[in-house]
Amino acid sequence: METLYIRLGSQVQDSISWLVYSTREQAIIASGELPDANALHELSPKAAERKVVVFVNASDVSLHALKVPAKSQRAMHQAAPYMVEELLAQDVETMFFAYGQLPDDAAGHNCYLAGVARSQMALWQTWLSAAEITTDTMIPDALALPFEQDKWSLISIGEQVLIKQSAWQAMTLDQQTFDHALSLWQQDESLTLATYSPFAFTEQATACAIEPQQEELPLALLAQHANHAAVNLLQGEYQVKLKKSNSKQHWLIAASLAGVALIAHLSYTAITLYQVQQEQQATEQTIIATYKKAFPEAKRVSVATVRSQMNRKLAELGEGGQDASFLRLLDKIEPAFARVPQIKPESVKYDGKRNELRLTAVAQNYQAFDQFKAALEALNLEVDIGSQNNQGQQVVGSMSIKG
Repeated sequence: METLYIRLGSQVQDSISWLVYSTREQAIIASGELPDANALHELSPKAAERKVVVFVNASDVSLHALKVPAKSQRAMHQAAPYMVEELLAQDVETMFFAYGQLPDDAAGHNCYLAGVARSQMALWQTWLSAAEITTDTMIPDALALPFEQDKWSLISIGEQVLIKQSAWQAMTLDQQTFDHALSLWQQDESLTLATYSPFAFTEQATACAIEPQQEELPLALLAQHANHAAVNLLQGEYQVKLKKSNSKQHWLIAASLAGVALIAHLSYTAITLYQVQQEQQATEQTIIATYKKAFPEAKRVSVATVRSQMNRKLAELGEGGQDASFLRLLDKIEPAFARVPQIKPESVKYDGKRNELRLTAVAQNYQAFDQFKAALEALNLEVDIGSQNNQGQQVVGSMSIKG
């Protein structure tokens, strides 16, 4: 299964990172960066055929772990926002609150609150809607980092640094703020920093423990751990609702009709099968009679004998068939190149056993590969898109094509 991950900024002019990740292959399929939110439409073709997970800037989300003396979840959710009112930069009425799915901790916290300005939620939703991208998952980016008890996880992305301090403590800082905070953190002897990007620590002044981890593409790291993030902001009024039938009666009627159709189909199939068996027997007798006429010296003849002889002759005639298959497949894909001239082949390999053409090509953008894939599929060819990567001003990608 492939998933498209998109990291949105706070403002329309902020750059947007994206990545297509295969959970089955545990591999990056494609990745890139858009200049701003106005370019989100470039991801529409990729979003149309994949699940979409959206990360948002954790600096726009206010996280709080609370002890709420309420007996019901409903009462807890009604009271919690007003318990942090003095800590918020805006009025409670202008905020949207989502709730994390975490067990009570050792300190007695039983309510995990994530507050976002409604205006910011509306902005993100507007960008996605304009690009015709739908998602049911929106996660504060830093909360998707991996986490080990008593360790902070850090990774840099662009001009920002994502930090996860616990299952419900996370932040995204700009580089200048992070540099100032780091000068204080590295004096803490009890602190351990697990770093997934290279950071400039002052060794002489560092008292905390530094544990460099295997460096990862930031969005790939978030993609691998997104399922463990403690909150999805798309809940309550922002939850994506599935359409349901107006009445169970509709389902009962449909089930009844399906049952009648199944019985009719089985009856028809039984009759057809009998007719086919009769026709098969007649055809086999005709084949055997024709073979005996051509080879009168043959005594015991069966359909299997005829088939074996025919296969042997065809094999003799088919020597060198790989070259012919290769040429036929090349001829088939030629219209796709004509339809999408932006695709320029760099290398072509043919696997005769699989009747598969392996193509490496370059284009100016990812859309050209999507268009080329669609053109090939319109020719009734099977297409498996491999990795795609930016190389300077071009995109290099690979694919396998079967006829």
